[in-house]
Amino acid sequence: MSDLRSKKKLATYHALAAAARTLTIERGPDGVTVEEIADLAGVSPRTFFNYFSCKEEAIVGSEPKMITSLAEQVEQRPAEEDPLAALEAVLASEENAELADHWRHRVEALESVLGGEETGSDRALRWKQRIEALESVLEAEENSDLAQRWKQRMDLARRFPQLLPRHLAGLAQLERALADAVAARLGIDASIDPYPRLVVATAVATMRSTIGWWLQSDRNISLPDSIHQAFETLRSGLGHPSDGKQA
Repeated sequence: MSDLRSKKKLATYHALAAAARTLTIERGPDGVTVEEIADLAGVSPRTFFNYFSCKEEAIVGSEPKMITSLAEQVEQRPAEEDPLAALEAVLASEENAELADHWRHRVEALESVLGGEETGSDRALRWKQRIEALESVLEAEENSDLAQRWKQRMDLARRFPQLLPRHLAGLAQLERALADAVAARLGIDASIDPYPRLVVATAVATMRSTIGWWLQSDRNISLPDSIHQAFETLRSGLGHPSDGKQA
């Protein structure tokens, strides 16, 4: 596929996703049809299904190209690097800003469903504060378009938790791709040896839990530094932080 064609396909993907989010914000997921999404994006319904299996995937799904790229990056890391270090290098890379978008959204989506005892007004204020904080971080990195997409996804997850299963499906797809990449690095069969899935699940949980903590903290440490400290704690065997430092 030529570079120009690849860019055109990616632009169509993002146009459809943006249209799906825009319409869902206005009407909710039940009030939006595939035909309306395609029409707003300027393509046919048939073209829509070349990119997405359903409207929910267009609204909050993970980009397959991004998943493939991450798996390839893991597989291409230096051979002498252990799997956990390879996963950390790729998942916490500043070059993978779009991945950070997905991580943050999944953490917030889960919290919106499992949000504890806070009142509706408390939760609304918490969401508003976090959206503003994340916009500030992303815009500081000159990713204003990404910040806008992120704000929309957060709002959709808060308002329509029925979209969460599609996000979790995307996470499972990512874990499978990364496990296959780790298995290829080690020359083992992931369907026989559980190690690739174990190390990937551990890395994913480290990312998710650390981002969740960071969103709720006073953010006196950057997110990348928080993630790297968490992986260091993991490598140390999760011993008690007796020196009083936070991972």
